[in-house]
Amino acid sequence: MSNMAPRTGLGLAAALATLLAGSATACRPSTEAAPAGESGAATCPDTFVEEPRPTPGRTGQLVPEGADAALLCVYPFQPDERTGVYRLGKVVADVKRPAQVVEHLNALADVDRTAMSACSLMAHDQYQVILGYPANTHTIARIDYNCGTASSAGAVRALGRVGDLLAFWPDR
Repeated sequence: MSNMAPRTGLGLAAALATLLAGSATACRPSTEAAPAGESGAATCPDTFVEEPRPTPGRTGQLVPEGADAALLCVYPFQPDERTGVYRLGKVVADVKRPAQVVEHLNALADVDRTAMSACSLMAHDQYQVILGYPANTHTIARIDYNCGTASSAGAVRALGRVGDLLAFWPDR
């Protein structure tokens, strides 16, 4: 019996050390954290504000999976010259393929931080994609045509061709 006590004590010590090491790791912020939705129904914001090129701060998925609605918020190119604010012009819903919209957004490539520069002013409409989820939550993906980016909750992706994303809403 005396042989078992030291082994059990060493086993508990090793288990405790492993647990503590895991806790220390779990407390560190991760740049690959899965995005979380915001509380409330999926609705389009009334405005789209011109901003400097977004700075990537998170890797991993751009938006959470499991969306059951995908709204395209269209902000026509007529910003207020003083404030750079675009007003909401149209809302187009797509409840048939929200999973494909999420898949498309999450498949976008990371932005090359070394190649980032200021956003150009190109007379284009601006867009936001609002994804709705079953638990009455939503996520906003900002589609900045002038910067060529899609961003959400600190993650920024290279948009590539805006038309590929907009094709999910043919009635836009």
